[in-house]
Amino acid sequence: MMKSRKRRLYEQRIYRVQDYIGLHFDQELTLERLAQLSAFSPFHFHRIFKSIAGETLYDYIQRIRIEKACAMLCASDERRIIDIALSCGFSTPSSFSKAFRQHCGQTPSEYRDSRPHDKRKRGTPQSNNGTENSRIGKDSFSPTGYSNSEVTQTNRRKKMEVKIEMLPPCRVAYMRQIGPYGSGNVPVMERLKKWAAAHELFTPSSEILGIAHDDPDLTPAEKCRYDACIIIPEEQRLAGSVNENRLPGGRYALFSVKHTAEDIARAWENIFTEWLPESGYQIDERPIFERYKGVEIEISEICVPVKPL
Repeated sequence: MMKSRKRRLYEQRIYRVQDYIGLHFDQELTLERLAQLSAFSPFHFHRIFKSIAGETLYDYIQRIRIEKACAMLCASDERRIIDIALSCGFSTPSSFSKAFRQHCGQTPSEYRDSRPHDKRKRGTPQSNNGTENSRIGKDSFSPTGYSNSEVTQTNRRKKMEVKIEMLPPCRVAYMRQIGPYGSGNVPVMERLKKWAAAHELFTPSSEILGIAHDDPDLTPAEKCRYDACIIIPEEQRLAGSVNENRLPGGRYALFSVKHTAEDIARAWENIFTEWLPESGYQIDERPIFERYKGVEIEISEICVPVKPL
């Protein structure tokens, strides 16, 4: 039991570093800074990171940067490759091209020409946003808890109700599943809800989120990360089996969807092939997530971060 608890503490520290890399992939990521975040010494940090993450720190950073670049290449024909390289933390176009070819087997230009522009779908219908039949969090409570609606749009062709809202930053407690999206994520959501209930956080005013961090078209299945999250008060103290993160908030497109596998799969397809190209928006790099409402969930929300074209 003590060994399991110690491993959880190690995992929490490494997850903290992974979360930081995901938010700061465009910046210089030094060993000293990342080791400091993990509270491990720089001398031992490399080995500990590899034992938990399953790959070296360097390989992990390179993979995250390349996957971000793939999403940017698919999102636009107009953005220059050199600008994408610099925005993903590469210092020169040549270093970017070399790393990209090693990871994808193609040059950035070849990759963009070969991919349809709706492929930036973290949580596609195929992956159901890291859920099995999109039923993670089925029994959770969740009123909206957000306001400041800017506009409501309707995609008449697909009968999709879309709200553009400014979501506030929030603090979340989360449990992470690493592995193929699907049934493996069911237990982690259930564990989160049990933890929240035991700490009197699982109430009618709770917000339950499911975040699939990786695109299974790009990330090996065994390395895909799924977080079951609950929004928590700033004053809430955390300990034990949960991790902590902060979601940055900002402008989101919110899609209300009937809570069935078929409807959610259809919604993902419509969002990226029908709504997004006509919306005047583009995808931002903040997390995409599903938000769950009510005890017996009939409607889910797909929350997509957007910014003007």
